[in-house]
Parts: sequence; C-alpha cells; structure tokens
Amino acid sequence: MITVTSNAVNHIKKLLSSRDKKPKGIKLGIETKGCSGLSYNMEFVDQPLEGDELLKINDINIYIDPKATLF
Repeated sequence: MITVTSNAVNHIKKLLSSRDKKPKGIKLGIETKGCSGLSYNMEFVDQPLEGDELLKINDINIYIDPKATLF
C-alpha cells in the first residue's frame, strides 16, 4: 500500500508540468545499493513498460516496477 499526501501530489504535479515533454507519470522502483541492501528510486515515465503496476492518484499515474512490489 502506498500513501501519497496532498503535499506530495502537488509537488509531483509541479515536477510533471516542468518538463518540456509531458511524461505519462512517475515510476517507483528499487535498486541494489552498497552493503545496506535496497534503495528506492523515482523517475519520469514517457512510456510504461509491460508489467508495471499502475496506480492512479488524483490524476497522477504512478507506475510501480514489478520488482519493487514485494518491498
């Protein structure tokens, strides 16, 4: 379960509108980092990948990398 506050929604909308090419949303994922294990990342999505989970929150598309779903 992901909780997105109203402040986060407003900030994401600003980030999305600041790009010249309007992205389809943002993507949340994980990657292996150092000794501590995993690190979260966020990136703009111009074209979602097959298998990405889609959450729609307040007119924002949030894609979740399938590898991150367990975490």
